[in-house]
Amino acid sequence: MNQFNIIEGEFTPEEAREILMNLLCEKIRFHEVQVLAKQERREDGLVRHAERISDLKATRSKLKELIKMTEQAGGSLKLSAVLSVQALTKEQTP
Repeated sequence: MNQFNIIEGEFTPEEAREILMNLLCEKIRFHEVQVLAKQERREDGLVRHAERISDLKATRSKLKELIKMTEQAGGSLKLSAVLSVQALTKEQTP
């Protein structure tokens, strides 16, 4: 498995908001596009994407509140995100 350190450091609430909201918006958009594509092709798998969208939106709400509280307190946020990537063979994919 390969690991990539994609976010590391201390950020102002404004910087953290920009980084995290952009990341979450892109992930939500990805799943929304997948839902539309699967609906057009009448494929299965919509539930998984819909659940993921719901989870990401809940995470976004919690992060917004945390950032707001940190901003009001005059603090900063330490962010760390490691991306783990594993290449799978055809036999390993579901």
